[in-house]
Order: sequence, then C-alpha cells, then structure tokens
Amino acid sequence: MTSHPTPAGWYPDPEFSQNLRYWDGRNWTSQTQPLYTQPAPQTPQPRLPQNAASLARAIQLLLALTAFVALASAGIELWGFRLIADGVRNPLNIDLDTYSRYDQLHMIAGLISVACVVITGVVWIIWQYGLASRVPRVALHHAPGWHIAAWFVPVVSLWLPVQNLADLRGAIGGARAPSRIPAGYLAWWLCWLGGSAAAMISVPLSLRDPGLSALADATAVEAVGNVANLLAAGLAIMVVQDLSSRVHAALHPDPTAQASAPVVGRG
Repeated sequence: MTSHPTPAGWYPDPEFSQNLRYWDGRNWTSQTQPLYTQPAPQTPQPRLPQNAASLARAIQLLLALTAFVALASAGIELWGFRLIADGVRNPLNIDLDTYSRYDQLHMIAGLISVACVVITGVVWIIWQYGLASRVPRVALHHAPGWHIAAWFVPVVSLWLPVQNLADLRGAIGGARAPSRIPAGYLAWWLCWLGGSAAAMISVPLSLRDPGLSALADATAVEAVGNVANLLAAGLAIMVVQDLSSRVHAALHPDPTAQASAPVVGRG
C-alpha cells in the first residue's frame, strides 16, 4: 500500500501544543505561529431600561381591562339602540324607568372607559419614552420627545405614534435605519382611529336633533366605536407583547447564538 505524503501547510507543533509549525511536505521547518481561539465580536446590547418588562405587563393588564369595558359598553349601547328604536316605532310603549337605567349604565361605562384610557395612556407613554431614549437614534425617524408629543399634536397624531412604535421595534432588534410599519401594528392603529372617530361623531349626532331618531343613530355609532375599541385593545396587547419580547431578547441574549468556533490566528 502506498502512503500519501502530508501536504505542506500549518499544523499543530509536535513539540509545543500552543503553536502551529509549518510542514514543507517533507520536514518540519523553524517557522511557527501561535494557535489561539478568537471569539466572534459581540453586538453591543441596547441600554434598555430594566423596568421595561414590568411596565409592559402593567400595560397589558390595563389593556385587557379596557377591552372588557369596551365589550360591556358595546352591549349597553346595543341594548340602548334597541330601546330607542322601539320607542321611535311606538312612542306609546316608552318605559321611562328602562330608559333611565340605560342612561345610568351608559354614563358609568363611559366614565370607566375614560379612566382606563387615561391610566393606560400614562403608563404607555412612560414605557415608550423609556425605550425611545435608550435605543440608537439612527433607527428612529424622530427624537424621543416626539414619542410623547406625537400622541397630542393635532394632525401628526393621526400617523406618527404608530410610525414611532415601528421604529422602536426595529431599533430594539438592531436595525440601523427607520423601519416600515408591520401589518399588525397598522391594523391596531386603524382600529384605534376608528374608535376615536366614532366617539367624535356620536356627540354631534345626539345634539343635532333632540328627537329619538338622532339619539338612536348616535347610540349605534357608539356601539360600533366600542367594537373598534375592543379590537384595538386586543391588537395593542399583541403590539406590546411583540416589543416586550424583543426587549427581553436584547437584555437576555441567547448565549448559544454568541458562541464562536475556534479560529486559527496568523502570527
């Protein structure tokens, strides 16, 4: 059997295991170089706030409560619409006590809904600003201050908040440029705008005409708005969960993803 000679190249030094020695194809030469492992460069972790997870959980609980209130409010408005529509068809059958109960439930549900939105909004803004102030600015369209102001400035509030959240999503994941808006984020935002628009439309409808017909129209619009708010709250929970999972991945990176294979260094 014919043995094949070892080809020329760098091989572990038979005399010193921490070195490589050059084999010229027939003999070991005096050329050596160190053998060492070179870890792969680690991507810098975003300096994200440690309380981001706690705030995200609080927001999700508040959103769940908001969704429940929206569902109850939708049921109250549908009941009220049926009462008022029956009164329009047959005014002689109007029961003032039943109307009074609807009016009281309508007012209580409205107050609770406003309280849920205000409290959720305050916690949301604190959470969002904390993220925006820590991620790389290069991945954001706007400065962290606009992550607060965008919710209140007229006209820009129709679009900027969802764009800011999309930028945060990309920045947390390591993007180096502003991001496009994902479909789920856009669906949440359209539902939120729909619920807000219904709330603004229902008031002029009820004031336009003191009659029951106008009141029935306003009640129907409010019911539709509450359904939109219900969907918006559910989708908002998914948005917060998406961002929260990205924050968790950035704060607690998978060590197996950062493991590096040994690399031969050239001396």
